[in-house]
Amino acid sequence: MGSSRRLIDLGLRLAVLTAAFLIPLVFYLDAYEVFELAKSMALKIFGMGAVLLLLLRREPVRARSIPVALLFLGMCLLSMMRTPLPVASLERIWELACFVTLLWAFESCAIPKGALLSMMFASWSLVTFYGLLQYCGVDWIQWTSFGEKRVYATMGNPDFLAAQSSFLIPIMGSLLFATWGRRTLASALIVLCLLLALPSMLYAQARGALIGFVTGLYAVIWLADRYILRHSLGQTIRRMAILTAVLATILYAAPPGRHLVDRFIQIARDPVRAADLQIRLFYWYSGFLMGRSAPLTGSGIGAFHLSGAGAQATAQDIWNRVWPRAAESVSPHLELYAHNDYVHLFAEIGPIGLGLYLWAMVALLIAGLSAVGRMPPERQFDRWLGIGLLSAAFSFYVNSLMNFPLKVVPNAHLMFCCVAAILLPLTALKPRLLPLPKSPVVAACVLLAVLWLSERAGAKLVATSYLKFGHRILLANQPREALSLLDRARRLRPVHTDAILINYYSGKAKQGLEDYQGAADDYSKAIAVFPDFPEGHQARGLAGMAIASKVQPKDEALATKIMDLAVKDLESSAWLNSKEPVTWFYLGSARRIQRRPADSVEPFLKCIRYDPEMRIPDARFGLAQSLADLRRPAEARKWLEELLARNPTFPGGRALLSKLSRK
Repeated sequence: MGSSRRLIDLGLRLAVLTAAFLIPLVFYLDAYEVFELAKSMALKIFGMGAVLLLLLRREPVRARSIPVALLFLGMCLLSMMRTPLPVASLERIWELACFVTLLWAFESCAIPKGALLSMMFASWSLVTFYGLLQYCGVDWIQWTSFGEKRVYATMGNPDFLAAQSSFLIPIMGSLLFATWGRRTLASALIVLCLLLALPSMLYAQARGALIGFVTGLYAVIWLADRYILRHSLGQTIRRMAILTAVLATILYAAPPGRHLVDRFIQIARDPVRAADLQIRLFYWYSGFLMGRSAPLTGSGIGAFHLSGAGAQATAQDIWNRVWPRAAESVSPHLELYAHNDYVHLFAEIGPIGLGLYLWAMVALLIAGLSAVGRMPPERQFDRWLGIGLLSAAFSFYVNSLMNFPLKVVPNAHLMFCCVAAILLPLTALKPRLLPLPKSPVVAACVLLAVLWLSERAGAKLVATSYLKFGHRILLANQPREALSLLDRARRLRPVHTDAILINYYSGKAKQGLEDYQGAADDYSKAIAVFPDFPEGHQARGLAGMAIASKVQPKDEALATKIMDLAVKDLESSAWLNSKEPVTWFYLGSARRIQRRPADSVEPFLKCIRYDPEMRIPDARFGLAQSLADLRRPAEARKWLEELLARNPTFPGGRALLSKLSRK
């Protein structure tokens, strides 16, 4: 019995430590830019393995975070009452449960904190070293470019890379002070990690992460002065001022730093018209509308992107009336994140769920501050470690105001399975016990579930590969080949967020083959998963117009009904994305086909308004035709003359102008 227990504990230690090392590094090449899927799969595999091993231990889980974690997961489950797609919510709960399980495994098995810190730093050294190579032009992966040499290493996005550095650098700095002069090798390794991690704050060009990073450094200074050096507040402020001057000098001296400063200046010059700022405010306002519409449960955990389309349409309508200048900088579109973790949680699980998260956040910070303050002098290393961990937590929570580290697998894993995991045992919070079933039948069922879920996690990656390849082949105008790949993706992921794009691209492929009925059926499947899908409604409306055109010579009554449905789809798309000129053009054209020229004028005008570069010249011609039908020849001539001044050879333009001139 003792040997099996030791093996189980060893397995749990390996799961926690290997997850800390691999999650920032792992990616899946065939999925192109889908870095998060590979990291999520790794998290789930290690998390599920930890669940199985905790059951096999046949002992209660002993951890300090049990009550709040169970309450928070309970609120996530409750939010599924409103979720538009339960599978998406269950996958997000699955991720959160894996974070919790790895956190509990760390506490239950008494894993040495030095081992976990070593895994974190070793992994991050490899990540930031590769990021440095990318900045120098050496990139074996060759993913996508974010412009201005904004690198991302294996993290998938420069913001994720910089955020991870902003959480780890305060810990490294604190440990450097703790080990300086006493452990030469340890100090040298920490200095090496710092030298690799610090440049990533510049070449990643992430504004939110930079603010979180500075907050973390300020926290190190404040906590060290208060609890170790015992300096006065004035001395602390002077140190912070010196740090600010040093950072400002580095930013202005390095080209990436100057570019990063310019990104801040662009917002400061004209915040009302600054697209980056207004778009984030637009996300936040839309998230507020989502949470307010369901104050008890939220709109459903993991369903922000599915519930956000309708909220964004409402937000756009309000902004157009209340803040018209700012409204010019924003436009509804499918967005996965609120770019603010607190707004995101409010939208998905409501004020109660957000309150639980804030309660846990404040409790962790207060308990950590109390622990650092009461540690005796002989625990100086732990005090410095506590300062670094608290500073990392401050950085995480500040970064959450402008970004979404809670939604990014490696960022959230670092915070909850590493930073919080090491900090909690230093505090005076009492461990709680969570009894687990001891039946071998339960363990066997969990083993089968682990195997099945691992296969599902792998299938998600493979399906995404087929989806990406199918889309690329479709863009290369090979619809038949694209359909074959998309059908494979559909078999692997029949009901999920991926099914939206699978069915949408499949419809596009069938439309390219002039199978308009099959295309409409696929668009309907996409809309069934995502009712507020503006592109889906637009595409189904266009397919309906094509079907009506084919049916009209044989059955005019049926063609009229099909056209009415197509117009409703285009109207839905126009509401959900009111700044898409293509939708307004086809809506105007459809109403003209319905012999409703008066109703077609506004859509054509909106198309022209949202198409300043005149990519859709037909809108001016259609508008002129409608105005001519309404016996407004002077206005029609004005639009035709504008069209012909830009496009003198537009088909039918001269003939219509000549006809209007004779009136």
